[in-house]
Amino acid sequence: MSCGLGDCQYLIAACIDKRPAFMHLEQLEGWQGMVDGEIAAIGNACGNGWRKVFNVYAKLLWALAKDPVIAKALRPALSSVANFDRWQDYRDACLLRSYSGTALLFSEPCFSEPTSSGSVLNETGSVLKEPGSVLKAPSEGAENQPLHIIMGRGYGKALACKAEAPYSLEWLNDAFAIDRHRRVIVCPYFDYRQLSDARIDTLVGLVKSLSAQDSGR
Repeated sequence: MSCGLGDCQYLIAACIDKRPAFMHLEQLEGWQGMVDGEIAAIGNACGNGWRKVFNVYAKLLWALAKDPVIAKALRPALSSVANFDRWQDYRDACLLRSYSGTALLFSEPCFSEPTSSGSVLNETGSVLKEPGSVLKAPSEGAENQPLHIIMGRGYGKALACKAEAPYSLEWLNDAFAIDRHRRVIVCPYFDYRQLSDARIDTLVGLVKSLSAQDSGR
């Protein structure tokens, strides 16, 4: 079962091993896009940790969109970034909306059967997809195959150690790992200290290597 915030047909997903204790999100099944003011409301209700998650995510997407190779490869998810003068404005108006191409994935990454047993809701709460409906699956090796960014070394190792794990991680150092075939990157948790500006630059470089790899096929 695929579950998270944002666009159910995402091109970029940040994978996290917890949920905010906000309204019904702890019990959410399926997908829900953010609405105006909701990211700020979650930060206010759930503390500075969640505020940092959204801020770092927006800063990362802002940095990715500045690279022309990445911007072309992930155009549907990054094209809207250019409409804003600051990453803060992008965060408030576009991040994790149902049409944004971005997601915060609560469930484990799924590569073979992207289905949802819960309803997919748009920004007004209307059902976009009924429970059990099949989402559009990317073709293997296609340029638009989703990018999964797993937040935290511990979560990345835990997922990779599962017997049914569909990917194999190459650890580049203590902070970053990658599966180039499945387009999976493990990075530090979305926090100002753990995923600093310098480490965001490193992450951008890894995403660029995947984008260049795809364009060369």
